[in-house]
Amino acid sequence: MSVFALEAVQAKVTAVTPRAEIHGPELVPAMSIMLVAIAPAATMSPLDVQLNKICFRKPGKEESVQGELPGTTSNEGHTALRFPKIKSHMWEEKLTGYAIKIGSGLSTTGGLFIDMVDIKHLVITPKEGGIVEYKIPCAFKVDSELAGDLAMLVGQTVEVTLAPRSETQEEINA
Repeated sequence: MSVFALEAVQAKVTAVTPRAEIHGPELVPAMSIMLVAIAPAATMSPLDVQLNKICFRKPGKEESVQGELPGTTSNEGHTALRFPKIKSHMWEEKLTGYAIKIGSGLSTTGGLFIDMVDIKHLVITPKEGGIVEYKIPCAFKVDSELAGDLAMLVGQTVEVTLAPRSETQEEINA
């Protein structure tokens, strides 16, 4: 079974929120960030293989055809929204144990690595052309250096790789 992952996608950091988690009698520094990313619709398949068919259809003959955007070839021509009046879907399943690599997108080295990330209330918004916008709320423990680095990213577009922690660290660090 596949698991939800995004590889080297452009994402905007729309919010960074410092907070604390209670671990027994201790308060542990933590942070939440919101990432907004655009990716091919095929990236929904690991969540549920039927999502592409639920959200997209082949355009009718009377419709103007946008065609598939780069990176969407696995949609088999399903580029038109099936239900254009339904704007977003919230994925209620909590995704735990993820790792995120955040880079500038301009370099293959450096960047920030965040381990043991939980994603809760992932918002999926299908778009014309066989693409999907994801609003990805990420929660994790943090130290002061990482917190400062992340705070500086608010409003910035960065390159993001998101994968379950069970994936090898070498793959996400690559």
